Amino acid sequence: MRYSLAIGLASAAVALAGPLQTRQNKLPFFQHRLDCWNGPALQPPNASEYSEACQGTVDYCTNEYYKRNGESYNSSTACFEAREPPPFTQPYDIWVCKNSQTKMKQEFCLGTSKFCNQKQYEGTIETYNSPQECIAARGEERPKPAHIGVPVWTKRPTKAELPANTELPTEAEACQPFGGNSTACYTTMGDLTECLGKGKDTAQDAIIKCVLDIAASSLDTPTEHELCPPFDGFGGAEACTATLKECFDKHETKVDRIKCVHAVATTPTKEELCPPFNGNMTACDAATTACSDKHKGRRQAIIKCVHAAATAGPLQTSQNKIPFLTPWGDCAPSDTPTAFGNSEDCVGTLTFCTKEIYKHQGGKEYDSPKACLAAREPPPFQERAKNYNTCSKKSSDDAKKESCRGTEEFCNYKLYKGTIESYDSPEQCINARRGAPKPGSKSPTKAKLARRGGGQACPRATYRARATYRGRALPTIR
Repeated sequence: MRYSLAIGLASAAVALAGPLQTRQNKLPFFQHRLDCWNGPALQPPNASEYSEACQGTVDYCTNEYYKRNGESYNSSTACFEAREPPPFTQPYDIWVCKNSQTKMKQEFCLGTSKFCNQKQYEGTIETYNSPQECIAARGEERPKPAHIGVPVWTKRPTKAELPANTELPTEAEACQPFGGNSTACYTTMGDLTECLGKGKDTAQDAIIKCVLDIAASSLDTPTEHELCPPFDGFGGAEACTATLKECFDKHETKVDRIKCVHAVATTPTKEELCPPFNGNMTACDAATTACSDKHKGRRQAIIKCVHAAATAGPLQTSQNKIPFLTPWGDCAPSDTPTAFGNSEDCVGTLTFCTKEIYKHQGGKEYDSPKACLAAREPPPFQERAKNYNTCSKKSSDDAKKESCRGTEEFCNYKLYKGTIESYDSPEQCINARRGAPKPGSKSPTKAKLARRGGGQACPRATYRARATYRGRALPTIR
């Protein structure tokens, strides 16, 4: 059985196959490795993350990484033209392609057809006169790259270091032992260099055995979907990728690695926590420890608790209640009940309690949504939303929300009815808010609210001439 190289280390014999005879004297084209894309920002200049096999040919040439690897070209374009044509690719439906504004515009996410037809090549080192020319310049289609996974910090052997006519298993053949765990397989594909270095036995049987041995030791590798969802709203795929090296170096087991990565997503940074302390890091650290113990894994609650400690002295909350959280607009919604996108930090306290999401988040249990709300601090007093003219025209539910109408309208028009909040009067509703106007201060009347555009006041008299008296029209009120 013969094998072909699926990850860029194609032999000369394989490279010559097909109708594109221009490949004969050109270097292989490397597809971008998703597990290496954040490397240069984190690694020293001589790190393997700058290699073409890691960055892919386009980034390797565009960023002139070839200068770090002993190659010399007059320009990035000359580097690109020294390679085989890029392969024709299909759209790649992967998490990172949906969460990175940069990656979602690149060819390995869009696929060749969209990349060319949308002219995404403009402004890159690829120059074409038309989308048709872009498509025609592509070579044969290759298998899709593996999913984002464990970063690879090993140096691949160059073509010159490999024995002549070396042929490797395809990605599909190499991944079969992993039972669908593409992340673990991708790690193995990166570690194939361990089987191909100088002095290694490159016979087909030896290569296959090497792959299987690595597979057997890598089945405990977490998948992308186990690692990265908590980063929705906290930097997405890029932030998730940046945490992998540290966590995989520190921990050996799958469970510990997942916990380590997730902890980074749910732990606020000192830059987020300490500014209110004006440089008093001792006080900030003490507040952080106390708040982290109290609000385990609840990022917004920890930040709010620490900031409160900076101005209130000893850590105090309203009768030791859990902070009331407003929705965080940067969070990505999720269909998975346990996902971070459905946490109280993201959806806010009202939605968290009303929809009984607390049942799926592994935290404290409550007898009812009202009990969940009662365990929180009072909600804050809110002004009318700046985008009121927009939110008030949405669905009836959006138009009734306090975050849109503001507390005064929400309470005065008794929009709390039908929710998990219960009050005997609008005044009680307003006074229950933190930061509400002092008792005795006048709230706007309905007429005033109506003039603001937030409701209907008493009908105004409209005049129409129906009769006259001494030459003057008599008004008709309707």
